[in-house]
Amino acid sequence: MASGLDNPFLQQAYVTNRNRIAIIQNARSFLADRVVPAMREHLEIIAALESGDSDAVVDRIEHHLKLTLRWWGV
Repeated sequence: MASGLDNPFLQQAYVTNRNRIAIIQNARSFLADRVVPAMREHLEIIAALESGDSDAVVDRIEHHLKLTLRWWGV
């Protein structure tokens, strides 16, 4: 998604956060029960983006981040 934004700042922020997330994920045990819900959340974000509903996009991203932080114990 980030590569399609045509915004170098956001693309770099995505790369930085992707790398941080990879480090955290490698430090934690794999939780299979989180994979399917997380992928579903990603699909909901994409659907909101495709619909052009910016409020729904923000809502879906906030929901995903909330659940992800809870999963990480933050």
